[in-house]
Amino acid sequence: MARRKKASNRKQNKTIFLITLSILAVVTVLAIFASTKSTVFTQYAAEPKGRFIEKEINYDGENRTYKLRLPYRYNPRRDQYPVVFFLHGGGQDAEKIDRITKHTFPPLANKDRAILIYPNGLDNKWNDGNVGERRSTADDVGFLTTLLNQIVDTYSVDPKKIYFVGASNGGQMVSRMICERSEQIAAGVMIVASIPEDVYSSCQPSTPVSVMMINGTDDPIIPYQGGDVKLTEYFLTGARTIAVEDAFAFWSEQIGGKTQDYEKTNLQDTDPDDGTTVERWSVKGDDDLEAILYRIVGGGHTWPQGTQYLPVLLIGRVSNEINATEIAWEFLMRHEKN
Repeated sequence: MARRKKASNRKQNKTIFLITLSILAVVTVLAIFASTKSTVFTQYAAEPKGRFIEKEINYDGENRTYKLRLPYRYNPRRDQYPVVFFLHGGGQDAEKIDRITKHTFPPLANKDRAILIYPNGLDNKWNDGNVGERRSTADDVGFLTTLLNQIVDTYSVDPKKIYFVGASNGGQMVSRMICERSEQIAAGVMIVASIPEDVYSSCQPSTPVSVMMINGTDDPIIPYQGGDVKLTEYFLTGARTIAVEDAFAFWSEQIGGKTQDYEKTNLQDTDPDDGTTVERWSVKGDDDLEAILYRIVGGGHTWPQGTQYLPVLLIGRVSNEINATEIAWEFLMRHEKN
């Protein structure tokens, strides 16, 4: 009987030893993971804050470049941060779109402690899904997705607060990203852009996304009524886009809203000399989702309160009625992924 008791004690001790060993193994793995993540955060916490730095990533055999800006108070050990991707227009780059918008995003990013990412398209353009003769053949959906995932892995990012903004060809690219990668995007803003015809026919976002559009009715490049996209008023690209109001209806429906129930507000004409007025169309969807259109009557292919970067004859008027940057930013910051 004594032998049986000793055997039972040995078995019990062995069980306790194995459990203790298992717990130590789990604790060790967690400590290694935490140390690795902490090392990564510590490494990149030392990067400059409050100014853009040039970076690159190799994707699909190409060195793709982008500008990154951490907010002044970036502290990866304490907080998670929103990320805003800003896509330039065709024929531009990250530096030029920053000038066109009068460097207005960085102060807002400091205020709301957001990380800014300004990627560059290959040959200064994005493959927005159009099949025109001047289209890009780059895998830009793959590039932007890979870059986004790298940013999330490298920096302290709030995964519920990932946003995309784009102008012109960059805005069309934002439309494509929402169509194909909506599960990662909390909200998107397209300025002087619509949905490419070739994307619209197959666009099925896997999750609803709040969307804002800002478009001029006299845009000579991406026509408000849809149709041929042009390099200037006189040169066709071979690409086509759907009408702005059709795009607004599509984005409204994908959030569970009804376009016929949209709310229209005529904004005060604060600058009668700029030749533009503004209407705000809005639709409420499920779970506080929104679709908003700022209809710039008389506006051109321009960033409201941005620079007149080419003559009015070529791109139309700049509206001074609204500040597109502030409106876009406020819209993004009030949304997060459900």
